[in-house]
Amino acid sequence: MTRVELKRRPSARPAPQGVAPASNAYAIDRVFVVHVCDEVLALPIDRVQTVFMAREIAPAPLTPPWVRGLVNLRGTVVTAISLRARLGLPERGPQTEDCGGELGIAVDVDGEAFALLVDKVGDVAQMTQGTALVAPSAMSEKARRLTARVYARDSGLLPIIDLRAAVFDQASKTDLITQD
Repeated sequence: MTRVELKRRPSARPAPQGVAPASNAYAIDRVFVVHVCDEVLALPIDRVQTVFMAREIAPAPLTPPWVRGLVNLRGTVVTAISLRARLGLPERGPQTEDCGGELGIAVDVDGEAFALLVDKVGDVAQMTQGTALVAPSAMSEKARRLTARVYARDSGLLPIIDLRAAVFDQASKTDLITQD
């Protein structure tokens, strides 16, 4: 299994006693950009554990349609979730021998490891939390349910995936700004 380990930077130091923490309106969201079909999405970087090739995915019977199966991640069996299926996008065509498998992103959700299957990985981006946008009305209902926040970049909108919604089918936050 080929994998790429992400190096974590030490978290911010706590504020000295007597000093109020900075306002969250200007806090920075560091996200890990991924590609699924023609969609560009992001995952919270603090939840990403590793990137690996999911060469063998064992079927898991009686699971929701977005669960592709089970994969071995360094000796631990984790559930593989297809972001394509979660977003209602067409599944990938038959694998060629050159591909070697699907690209998996190991993420931590509520203390459990899961593998999100994506097509490509991008870069790490920094977003200012106070600049989240109204979710566009053109966004599909499936995508809206999986989105925690939306940011604008020069290259277009960047939805941030709500990992609890993607894995457990239940939103963890209600901070998605929507139009009424």
